[in-house]
Amino acid sequence: MLGRYPGIRNAVFLLSEAAKLAFLMLLAGAGLWFTPALDAALIAARNGPL
Repeated sequence: MLGRYPGIRNAVFLLSEAAKLAFLMLLAGAGLWFTPALDAALIAARNGPL
């Protein structure tokens, strides 16, 4: 059915590619947010309760 409408197939493909890109950007953003917190937690754990 979709083969008769290449425009729809292209749109679906572009949507899936955009979703993948958005997911990767979300992952990168989460990594940028969590890395300082993880570093601080590791430093605090290494230094002990003081």
